Amino acid sequence: MCGVSSKTTKGKLMKMEDCTDVKMDSCIFDGSSKERNEKKLNMEEEMCRWDGSLVDVVKSSVLMKDTTLSNSPNGGITMSGGNVIIEKGEFINNNPSIERYPSLRRNIICSDSGVLNVMSLKGGDGWKDNTSLWMLNEGCSFEGIVTKRDSSFFIPVLESVETKESTDRMKLTFKGLLLVPCNLSFSVVKRKGEEKEIEKHDFDSNGFLSEREVEGSVAKDLISSCGNDVEVSVHVLFGNAESPSSTNSFILKNATASESDGDGNVVKEGNLTSSLWIIITLTIVLFIILIVSIVVTIRWRKAKNENKDLREIVNDTVKKDLKLIEIVTTKMSPKER
Repeated sequence: MCGVSSKTTKGKLMKMEDCTDVKMDSCIFDGSSKERNEKKLNMEEEMCRWDGSLVDVVKSSVLMKDTTLSNSPNGGITMSGGNVIIEKGEFINNNPSIERYPSLRRNIICSDSGVLNVMSLKGGDGWKDNTSLWMLNEGCSFEGIVTKRDSSFFIPVLESVETKESTDRMKLTFKGLLLVPCNLSFSVVKRKGEEKEIEKHDFDSNGFLSEREVEGSVAKDLISSCGNDVEVSVHVLFGNAESPSSTNSFILKNATASESDGDGNVVKEGNLTSSLWIIITLTIVLFIILIVSIVVTIRWRKAKNENKDLREIVNDTVKKDLKLIEIVTTKMSPKER
């Protein structure tokens, strides 16, 4: 049985292999004096893979309670198989210091069918709801609060999408937070009523400009070939490659409201507006005529007792009330009349 408790380890790598029931209570692992691995890697490998963590767990079962891992550019924990339970854990500033990606962290990387159960955190990265935990899953089973996040590694935020057309391509510039090149892609969604068509696209290989900006492109006719009744939107995909999560969407092309007449011809929005005005005007006119009829009837009944001529009453009433109809119709534009 291997065990560590109430011990401070600074700048050293602890490795446990084929150990069972290891218990670490109130431990502090501080990587401030660890030298960074200077091995040259391409961007995606450097961001999404690492080794040399403070604690290396190989096919071991470990309980870490009230334990802090901090200031390690090469990672907090590396798991290869085994079972690790973290209770009241804390990961602080495990920052690889990669240019243009200052928010990137390396807390846990797990592979080879390990089981990681993060029961609770007492502070640090991921302590607040739906914030990035920076725990990379490379074929493990995750349990606990990790399963309640959109991604166990990082959660990007999309703030805007800008477009620029060229001869046959449309460049899309995505701006936001934590746009890190680890399993990051985007989808173009075409929607027509209840129907939806989704196309997944990879970002340009040189499109990752910083954690705040990334560029991609699609064929220009992917959008221009859509009918007026088709909405086109785009969002970023992240997390598990097989079942990724997505950010909020931004509209690239709005659907234009349209209707069809009885002969199958499209009625444009402007024509619909004119037709609506005509219907409203006719309704008002009919209402006024009804009021005129009621007024004439009332006045006629009253005039019978005064021996007035009915034609005189009608002419007098119509002259007054038809003036209102003239006012309503003159306010309409010539096109609407």
